[in-house]
Amino acid sequence: MEDSEWKGAFSDKDPKWTEVDTDTRKKLEYANDEDGQFFMKAAHFKKSFSEFTMASPCPNFGDFYGTPTQQIYIIKNVWDEGISLEGDGIEYAENFLRNPQYLLTVEELDKENDNTSEEEDQIYPIYDIIIQVVQDQNRSKYASEQCGIGVTVFQTGGRFPEELNAENFEEFEPLKGSKDTINRCSVIAKLKLKAGKYIVVPFIFDSGIGRPFLMRVYSSRPIIIEPIEHE
Repeated sequence: MEDSEWKGAFSDKDPKWTEVDTDTRKKLEYANDEDGQFFMKAAHFKKSFSEFTMASPCPNFGDFYGTPTQQIYIIKNVWDEGISLEGDGIEYAENFLRNPQYLLTVEELDKENDNTSEEEDQIYPIYDIIIQVVQDQNRSKYASEQCGIGVTVFQTGGRFPEELNAENFEEFEPLKGSKDTINRCSVIAKLKLKAGKYIVVPFIFDSGIGRPFLMRVYSSRPIIIEPIEHE
């Protein structure tokens, strides 16, 4: 399919629409306009697309109470040139740690200012958090349409090391996600976290000349997320 509206069966100008009665066309809100919206048969959709996303401006977290999103962080950054996750051991760890890292702080609930009920806090004493990483899809800049990417979250502080480095990398087991990449334009991690500190790493298998990305963090309650600066 071209980078434009669908031109096949049941596209805007397809004569097949004359076989559809007026009431059905009205219910479907069919319009012969160049507006980016179009219809296609399910079989054609399955053949043309490998994945799809149902978008919501702010997700609810799917619990009994329909907990709304309280806080959204939108972070724009770039994977530096030359990151490659080939190799193993220390070499792999050193390359992995070239990816941007962020410190996510989940604080204890402030009972005085928290507007949730006591019953909710007993059932849900943890934070619902969704992290999405989207890679730049500018085809004119990059030889490949998309690279293998991932996002993973490690716990830190307390009995866990304060800093993620090549020497202790193997000790860190991800709470969510993995150290493997997926060849998709975006990846999502859904978490339930207790109060504490966590390291979030959006990573790429091969950054080539460098590649921009966008990271969105949705939380059911206030959090702090800030970049970890490395010398």
